Amino acid sequence: MFIGFDYGTANCSVAVMRDHGPELLTLENNAPYLPSMLCAPTREAVSECLHRHWQIPTGSEENQQLLRRAISYNREEDIPVNG
Repeated sequence: MFIGFDYGTANCSVAVMRDHGPELLTLENNAPYLPSMLCAPTREAVSECLHRHWQIPTGSEENQQLLRRAISYNREEDIPVNG
């Protein structure tokens, strides 16, 4: 899974690579941009959240293993992952 974060001064966006190239994700109120305030307790929480709530595919076997580790880590550390 390849994603990109744009942490802009005023706005933030998240994009994922699809077959045709980068595609902005809808974040809040059906808009691709949020005021610059994205946060997460860990990078593992970001990975799981994107997979669970935005159905971002993992793609390769290596990325599937990374996602499984991220989900396991979040459970072990009792980190809630909400969309």
